[in-house]
Amino acid sequence: MYHTLGFYNHFNDEKIDRLMIFNARADIVFYIDVVDIDQSVFEFVNDAAEKQSWVNEKLIKQMVGID
Repeated sequence: MYHTLGFYNHFNDEKIDRLMIFNARADIVFYIDVVDIDQSVFEFVNDAAEKQSWVNEKLIKQMVGID
């Protein structure tokens, strides 16, 4: 998620070669090279994050009475 939002969308130009994925429930850490991740994964995460952002924004506006 961090990589997708910060780097996939070019908000940050710093190069990241490797990601660490932490599964808190299993207490396991995985490492993966960014080049080994299929582009469709980044697109899926980006789309899901954007959709959730719209949902969150709508809920917040409803809570504070802004339409």
